[in-house]
Amino acid sequence: MKIIVVGTGFVGLPHAAVLAEYGHEVHAYDIDKTRIAAYQSGEAEQIERYVNEPGLVSAIQETKDRYLFFTSDITDLVDGTDLFFFCLNTPPKRDGSTDLSYYLNAAHTVAGLLAKRTDKKRVVLVNKSTVPIGTARLLENVMKEHGVENFGVASNPEFLAQGNAIEGSRKPDRLAIGADTEEDFQIIRRIYAQFVNHVRIRYLETTPETAESIKYVANNLLLTYISYWNGVGARLAETFPNIRMEDLKIGVTSDSRISTWGSYVSNGAGGSCFGKDIQSMIYQLNQAGRRTDLLQAVYNINEY
Repeated sequence: MKIIVVGTGFVGLPHAAVLAEYGHEVHAYDIDKTRIAAYQSGEAEQIERYVNEPGLVSAIQETKDRYLFFTSDITDLVDGTDLFFFCLNTPPKRDGSTDLSYYLNAAHTVAGLLAKRTDKKRVVLVNKSTVPIGTARLLENVMKEHGVENFGVASNPEFLAQGNAIEGSRKPDRLAIGADTEEDFQIIRRIYAQFVNHVRIRYLETTPETAESIKYVANNLLLTYISYWNGVGARLAETFPNIRMEDLKIGVTSDSRISTWGSYVSNGAGGSCFGKDIQSMIYQLNQAGRRTDLLQAVYNINEY
């Protein structure tokens, strides 16, 4: 299948490389020409200036110019394309909302090109980035605004961890696909054919809004684990000196219902995702007039 990956950062570049390993024709697109030139060089030092992930360089070197291509101009590539994956940076604003400017600029660019294509085959536009719930509908409206025909929108959030982007893409523990029509599900199944009926990988087909929310709820729950152990475990140890934290963790997490993940006392969760994702969820629910006491408490404990 012919795929265009829009955005070549931490999410887009590994995703493009692994899709190319599956034998698809993948065009990794970015408006940053210097970045594209670095990837096209195939040199580890150049590639790792932008994305440094174990296994990424070799994946690029083994597929480049056979299945994987790099470009800063997709004008002549849209005809015949089956899927677009949007992998854009979505940073937080000061009020906790999500800055969609990079995403929307890319969406309008793609829509303008799709509106002029001569090939009217079905094309599916997939959000891979972490975006607010309802963004697939926003993407749909952008396409309609430009007069794009015969398209579908979908959500397929990434669940990658830093340092494990390539292996996490090759061997995901689950894939969540949100779409509206069976036709679009079928197209996406062809991309992920080896995972659809896999015995160890959960392949979930649902609505776009559900898929969008899975990423937020998962990250918020993981942050809750960390905040709980910092907020309760650490306070107990500070209050009662004879408490042995290691024994406490073993005793609690030996319950098969309780995960060991996050059961450590630390300075809080870092990285680029947990904080911004819980802020975004708080903002989205507040905008809808919903209470967010629990989420706010989790965020505050982590920031304390």
